[in-house]
Amino acid sequence: MELLRPEHIESEQGSSVSDQGAFDQKSPKASGKKSGKIRRILRFPFKTRRRKIISFFIIFLLVLLILFLIVIPALVLYPKALALRPKVDSLQAAWDSKDLSAVETSIAEFGGAFTEFEDGYSFLSYLQYVPFVGQYYLDGSHLLNSGRLGIESAESVVTAIEPYGEVLGFKGDSGSFGDQITVEQQLANLLDTLPNLTDDLDEVWENLINIQSELSNVDPARYPQEVRGMRVRFWLEEAQSVLTELEPIFADGQNFIKLVPKFLGSKERTYLVLFQNDAEIRSTGGFITAISLLTLKDGRVIRNEVHDVTYVAGTFGKTPTPLGKYLGLSNWSFRDGNYSPDFPTAAKQLLSMWKKAGFSSVSGIIAINTEAASRLLELTGPINLPPYTVDLTGYALPDSCKVGGRDFTSENLVCRLEYYVEKNPFEVETADDRKAVLKHLSDAAIQKITTSSGEIWPKLIDLVFEFLEEKNLMAYMVQSDEQAFVKNLGYTGEMREFEGDYLHISDNNFGGRKTDMFMTQQVEQTLKKLENGTWRKTVSIKYYNPQKYDNWVSAVYRDFVRLYVPKGSKLVSINGANEIWDRPDRSSKKIQNPVGWSEFGKTVFGAFFNVEPQKERTLIFSYDLPEGTVGAGEYEFLMQKQSGTNIGLVEIKIDGNIESFDLTTDTEITLPVDE
Repeated sequence: MELLRPEHIESEQGSSVSDQGAFDQKSPKASGKKSGKIRRILRFPFKTRRRKIISFFIIFLLVLLILFLIVIPALVLYPKALALRPKVDSLQAAWDSKDLSAVETSIAEFGGAFTEFEDGYSFLSYLQYVPFVGQYYLDGSHLLNSGRLGIESAESVVTAIEPYGEVLGFKGDSGSFGDQITVEQQLANLLDTLPNLTDDLDEVWENLINIQSELSNVDPARYPQEVRGMRVRFWLEEAQSVLTELEPIFADGQNFIKLVPKFLGSKERTYLVLFQNDAEIRSTGGFITAISLLTLKDGRVIRNEVHDVTYVAGTFGKTPTPLGKYLGLSNWSFRDGNYSPDFPTAAKQLLSMWKKAGFSSVSGIIAINTEAASRLLELTGPINLPPYTVDLTGYALPDSCKVGGRDFTSENLVCRLEYYVEKNPFEVETADDRKAVLKHLSDAAIQKITTSSGEIWPKLIDLVFEFLEEKNLMAYMVQSDEQAFVKNLGYTGEMREFEGDYLHISDNNFGGRKTDMFMTQQVEQTLKKLENGTWRKTVSIKYYNPQKYDNWVSAVYRDFVRLYVPKGSKLVSINGANEIWDRPDRSSKKIQNPVGWSEFGKTVFGAFFNVEPQKERTLIFSYDLPEGTVGAGEYEFLMQKQSGTNIGLVEIKIDGNIESFDLTTDTEITLPVDE
């Protein structure tokens, strides 16, 4: 009975627990967390087991869903994807062998394999409703649609060129001569053949527009930079960019097919190329520092003659009054011929001078700014060009001249060119010899591009279209149909018509050295409605000349500026100017003719001022807009960029609304206004 007393029972239980503790020490696997879980299960058996069972079934169902909805369909789709690779290789081999019949067969075989892959992919269509995964499925659908359109386009192209296969260098029947044609002759034959394909490629142009539309729905940022050695994001971005830039050409595909052989010299043609130095800004981009006679034949450059601008000798009538006054000139020379801010007008003037100087006719004028050359070197990388390899680090020159060591780089290009041309370290006698560096540098850049990897080409195409959009590259064609085509694309540098408010600021550096290399500008515009209902506009232009004076590239900035505004505007005031121009041929200290003068369907106001080195100056124009410029409830505005401009930020304020933008291209905006 003693054993039944409580204290004995506690003693026995304590002994039991102690023995269990001894067992735990001998068997670690039976101790710790495991024993704690066992105790919890024994304490709450039903509740915990129910949770475990529910959790197990949820996980099991998720695994089944993933298995049947994603993994198994993907495993079925994977072989179909693998089947595309040998078809691509077969198509590539057929193309390389120049066997058009084999190319046609390979396209058909690839199309069949592609259809099987599309069918397999369509079984996964339910994925478009799954969060996160759905967007990737839709991206795949857009890419497949693009691929299908590409296949259809390839079939159309092969069918169209089949009758001309041999002259284009493809193999024909036994004994044919197609595979014996040189690459140069193939290109010449292609240019001759293209006009014959005009009606056969309508479907191709439409497909290309649709491909651009499909690809625009894919966000490259969702994808990694590289997958198994393939630069996925890069090629998506480049494809989107290039197709977007080419869309205006696709929309006018028939004219493109007809005219591109002419542009590329199906019959030998020569272009007059203007090298405009935007470090000394003029109306169309910069001072004309040199020219080139670029001759094309069958798509190849057969001559590139570079000359100093003084090569076009002589004078050509009376100089425009502002140009003559501030440069001390009485006769108009070719180098100052780009006085008009409308490039087609300036080009016609230059062609007239060219003809009077006794030179042979050219097919057109192409203007390129030094900014474009600098940006091109960002793409190609530095160029080492003996003997132009002086290290300017220790010279008393602007900082931009000192970077890059002995190479031409995007940062130092303009300054190094100025050094070799203006400082003349080799002491050559003629201007042509001093500017020979331009020809050598352009030849070196072309060589570097043509020997680079294939990845450079989409970047180059994209860059060329940027130059055209930003007016660092402009063209004027002598033939009216060619000019109309280029104008339709928006690459002629033309002053545009516009129904709403309009502004074009045309700066001209007359005697301020190469100060535009450093100048910066900001523009603020404010519109206020007066009690009589007239809208008064104030345009403030802040100029900053940050460089120290050296009387070589940096000096006192001397600017003749013209504002082109809606026709019928009336000038109220100009502040910050040394002289006011309210007539095209006369300046004054005060406003004498508030209606200004007219050009290109615009009203023009002008002013002349200067900015000392390391100083800033603000020029303020105030004028009343003609009735109807600001619409009822809506304000529409177009600002056309000047080629080579220093203007960066532009701000507009109207009725409490503020809009700002960087003036990289012509810019249209619309803002609400109180009625």
